[in-house]
Amino acid sequence: TLNQEERFRTLGAYAMQDLTVNAWRFHIGTRFDAVKLEAVDRFGADGNQSGDLSFTRFSPMAGASLMLGTANSVYAQVSTSFETPTLSELSTNPTGQGGFNENLDPQRAINFEVGLKGGFTQKFRYELAGFLINLENELVPFELEDFPGRTFFRNAGSSQRQGVEAQVQYMANKDLSFIATYTFSDFLYDSYLTPDGDFNGNHLPAIPQHMALLGANLNLSNGFYTKAWLRWNSSLFADDANETEIDGFSVLNVRVGYEKAFNGWSIAPFFGVNNLLGTEYFDNIRINAFGGRYYEPAPVEAFFGGIAISIN
Repeated sequence: TLNQEERFRTLGAYAMQDLTVNAWRFHIGTRFDAVKLEAVDRFGADGNQSGDLSFTRFSPMAGASLMLGTANSVYAQVSTSFETPTLSELSTNPTGQGGFNENLDPQRAINFEVGLKGGFTQKFRYELAGFLINLENELVPFELEDFPGRTFFRNAGSSQRQGVEAQVQYMANKDLSFIATYTFSDFLYDSYLTPDGDFNGNHLPAIPQHMALLGANLNLSNGFYTKAWLRWNSSLFADDANETEIDGFSVLNVRVGYEKAFNGWSIAPFFGVNNLLGTEYFDNIRINAFGGRYYEPAPVEAFFGGIAISIN
């Protein structure tokens, strides 16, 4: 029912300029992209759906940072981005025919970010950032009753993504270190009207509002090491209508190993367990799946191991 050759050609060029004045550092730049996508239809029973799409775009950016003493800095930047649909997104045509879905447009964004990073001692490092992304023509997946199991894509009018990211690292001693991260995401549709409804003001699906990670690394002088990290996600929505909410979950992963160097080569066996506590959760959510088929469960426990050998 489908036989076509798909081609993606892209040409990119960019220019950057940095300027340092005392404790200030400024940078500006731009990127130019020229993209051509082509589909050659080789299934002639339903006519010839061959065609091509071309896009060009300049994406400028600018930013500045200020050193606060010798170990800390504050920064701000604004940038733009441009992303075409992928070949797989274009070739899933809701008409059921070959060729490309010519109703899909590239998504464009303007990004704002401010942040602070550095350290108070050699043992303690931190990063804190706030961001705002205004996005036009966001690519959103959906499914149709007539094509069960196939994922199609459409453009949302506009969306706004804002949030905060934080990370702290602490080196207790030469062998033991800890890391903690947290992300707050408030991602909303500004303008999104579809045949299925008006989703203005709804949360973007499959993105939890809160995410956190706590990790610990123990590296002993005899070559043994242990790594453990606990990941937590809050609840999220499975659909644009925000009618189906997926519960949050926590997952604990652990890895142990040994590294030994010899004369000209090294050996490193390792073993680990993902989801050590046996949490039941969904590893993947099929956004806007037809018939409520959103759920793809994760393994209850996953064991892995191996050995790495290096020759210098």
